[in-house]
Amino acid sequence: MQSSHICTSVFKPTAQVSDVIIQANATELVEFNDSVSLTCSASGSSPTFHWLNGSSDIIVSERVHLSADNRTLTISSVLRSDQKPIYCSVTNIISSNTSRPFTFNVSFGPDNVAVTVSPPGPIFTSGTSLTLSCSAESRPPAQFQWALNDTLLNEMGDKLQLTNIKESQSGNYVCWAHNTITQRYHSSERSVITVQGK
Repeated sequence: MQSSHICTSVFKPTAQVSDVIIQANATELVEFNDSVSLTCSASGSSPTFHWLNGSSDIIVSERVHLSADNRTLTISSVLRSDQKPIYCSVTNIISSNTSRPFTFNVSFGPDNVAVTVSPPGPIFTSGTSLTLSCSAESRPPAQFQWALNDTLLNEMGDKLQLTNIKESQSGNYVCWAHNTITQRYHSSERSVITVQGK
C-alpha cells in the first residue's frame, strides 16, 4: 500500500510598500570638498530601490555611486548642481511609493567676482563722486574688501563710495571676495580709475 504525501506551502501575502524615508550622513556640505551618503529605507515585501534627482534618473558616474542593493547613494565631491531635490522611489510586484524630497545645502564660491563703476569711467574729473559695486556668486553671501594698487583698504562691504575724488586716488581698484564657510578667496579684475584735475 503506497503512502501518500501531501505537500503544503505557507502563503505569505505580499505587503505594500510604505514608509519610504531618506536619511543622510550630512546636510551641510562644501562644494568640491565634501561627500554625502543617502540611505533609503522602506517597509514592504521585496522592495526595489530607484533614485531620482529632480525629475531625472540619477546616473552612476565617477562621482555618483550606488550600493549593490541600490539602497545607498553616495555623491563624492559635491557640486552646487547636486542640490536638486532627491527622491527615492521604491516598488514591489503590487505597489510603489516615493519618499518626500530630500535636499542638502552646498556652500560654494566666491566665483565670478565682478566690479561695476557708476557713473562709468574710466576717466573722472577731480571732485567727482562715484560708486564701485562688487558682486559674486557665493553661498553663503561673500564678504568683500577693497584694494587700491595691490594695497588693501579699510573699506569693507559690496560698495566703495568715492566722494570728491582726488588725483591721488587714481589707480587699479580690486574687490576681494571671501566665503567664511568654504574659506575661499577670489578677486575681481582690476578696474582702472583715472582722475584728472579740473
